[in-house]
Amino acid sequence: MNLPPRRLGLCIAFALVGAAPALAQSDAPISIVRDTEIEEILHQEADPVFVAAGLDPKKVQIHLVGDKELNAFSTAGLNIYVNTGLILETKTPDQLEGVIAHETGHVAGGHVARSGAATKAALGPMLAGIGLGILAAAAGSPEGAAALVFSSTYFGEIGVL
Repeated sequence: MNLPPRRLGLCIAFALVGAAPALAQSDAPISIVRDTEIEEILHQEADPVFVAAGLDPKKVQIHLVGDKELNAFSTAGLNIYVNTGLILETKTPDQLEGVIAHETGHVAGGHVARSGAATKAALGPMLAGIGLGILAAAAGSPEGAAALVFSSTYFGEIGVL
């Protein structure tokens, strides 16, 4: 089998994660697995994606989560978390790289950082829609009340946009 060096490295990471004994679930909400070899291999694969997204690869932290679920997520700052189950279940290195690219999009777009502002922007219009629905019900228009209350989430979306 003649693999390019970067693909070979990710295949080695797959094998290392599969052999890691530290994958036992704990009572902690997130069980971080520290394996510098796997983290380095993931960085080798992801660094070009980080650069393309305008991020400094040296500042992006990739964390391994000891969880068999197929999942990855990003949090505030430059943090990407990849479940070991995702690494084990992806069929090709490109699949895993695609998931990391997706999470990189969240980081580069500041989605986590902006989520509080989005919630604030949605809250006012949503509450106004519910309030108007209550007033419509009090005025004797149950159809109008239902339409306003059920549309309140749409009003919230408009507020965010």
